[in-house]
Amino acid sequence: MLEKNISDNPITLSHFPSIRKDFINAVARFNMKPVKLQSNKDAKGYYYNGTDFAWSIWTAMLNPKSIPFVPLAIHEVGIGNDCILSKWVEAFNDPNSFGKTSDPQKYAIGCYETRPRAYEDSIRYLFSKYPDFYPFLVEFGGELCNAWQPEWASPEIFKPVVSNVPVLILAGEYDPVCPPLFGEITSKTLSKSTLIIVPSASHAAIHADDCLRKIADDFLLSPKLKPNLECVSKRSKINFVYDNLAKALSEFK
Repeated sequence: MLEKNISDNPITLSHFPSIRKDFINAVARFNMKPVKLQSNKDAKGYYYNGTDFAWSIWTAMLNPKSIPFVPLAIHEVGIGNDCILSKWVEAFNDPNSFGKTSDPQKYAIGCYETRPRAYEDSIRYLFSKYPDFYPFLVEFGGELCNAWQPEWASPEIFKPVVSNVPVLILAGEYDPVCPPLFGEITSKTLSKSTLIIVPSASHAAIHADDCLRKIADDFLLSPKLKPNLECVSKRSKINFVYDNLAKALSEFK
């Protein structure tokens, strides 16, 4: 969605004409030659590679307040301007910045549901299909999963839910975890579902503003009534930052 919205806006496109190429260049450059960064937690510093940079972009996409910086960060680092890298890493290199995860819970569920069931689920296939985004491909847990959660989910688990019960589906426009496509697929077999792709929102779109929370409250009170989406249509679009990323990052909270 980020790439599409950049392409749809002539002004934004003029600033970032090759955002995917910039991303690929940045990842490849750091993977070929990781850069050493200093850290308050490690006086000796550490090496930062392309996969680290890719996941920092993913982290920044979780917060609508930081999404405006993403294209400029990709572009600057993609063309070799690393002067803002330390500030960027400080702001967006924490995988728990959106909330802490529980590894036992993650593996208990992930090992059960994410075992490759066909060649199309394998890392080899996904790498060949989506080579530009290989840093985001996560290998199945293997021996760890075999020990922690040896059971496999049955084929029935993966069948779409079919129902005529009213359902409200909220999808953040920029959500990197559960993108709008997931909502569209989910709604296909839920005949009385209402899918709202929330402009300028990211993960957990229900928290975007009072508008979304009211829609959810009204739905729970009267699920058979069609939601009033007027306030959703009035949401402002993301205004991307075109220059002075260091200043924007210093003011970011």
